[in-house]
Amino acid sequence: MLIIIVVVTIKIYRSKVSKKEMDAIEDIDTIQFVDVRSKNEFLAYSLPKSTNIPVNALKRESIKLNKNVPVVVFCVTGTRSAIAKVILRALGFEKIINAGTVRNVQKYLKSRS
Repeated sequence: MLIIIVVVTIKIYRSKVSKKEMDAIEDIDTIQFVDVRSKNEFLAYSLPKSTNIPVNALKRESIKLNKNVPVVVFCVTGTRSAIAKVILRALGFEKIINAGTVRNVQKYLKSRS
């Protein structure tokens, strides 16, 4: 029961907050787009300007990211990106946006071009 509540809470939080945060981005060239899907998922389809750091390797590979630059995390459904946001926050990152899905980021990038 608790797991269901947590998953539902994460999905509601993601859908309400990330769009607002994404819309507030002024300069997409100063954002780190991090695709937290698996390497195979990333190789099959990826977005321009995105870096692949699978969620299960995020603690180890977070050194590739700049803590002073906003990070936008995303995956297929938004679940792994929600986990990634928690991990990055625990590692000291402050500016993290959970965009949820690849499709959300794709729409956002298209709207900004």
